[in-house]
Amino acid sequence: MRSLLTALLFLIFIGDGFAQERSAYQPRDAKYSSYTNAEDFKVTFKKSNYGLTFKTNDPALDNDLKERITRFMRKNHNRQEYQGNGEFTLRIVKRNQCFYVMHKESPEKLLEF
Repeated sequence: MRSLLTALLFLIFIGDGFAQERSAYQPRDAKYSSYTNAEDFKVTFKKSNYGLTFKTNDPALDNDLKERITRFMRKNHNRQEYQGNGEFTLRIVKRNQCFYVMHKESPEKLLEF
C-alpha cells in the first residue's frame, strides 16, 4: 500500500511539472511592460476649412497616423486648444503600441486616438 501511494505521488509531481511547461499562461514581452518604452515626437500641420495639410517630409507620419490625427481633430471640437483654423503642433506619444496626444505635461494627461 505504501509503495502504491509513493508511486501515485511520484506520478502527480511528474504530471504537474509537464503541465507547467505546457501552460496557457505566456508572460508579456519586455516591449509591452515598461512605462519608459515610448516613442515621443511632434507633428505640425495646418488646419483649414478644406482639411489638414501635413508636412511632406516628416518621417514619423504614415497614412494610418495621418488618419488618426484627422479623426482626433474632427472629434475634439469641444476642446478650446483644437478649435479653429491655423497651425497646430501635437506632441504624439506611442506607448504599448497605442498612440496618445500629450494634453498636459504635469500632471501628465494623455488623450488616446
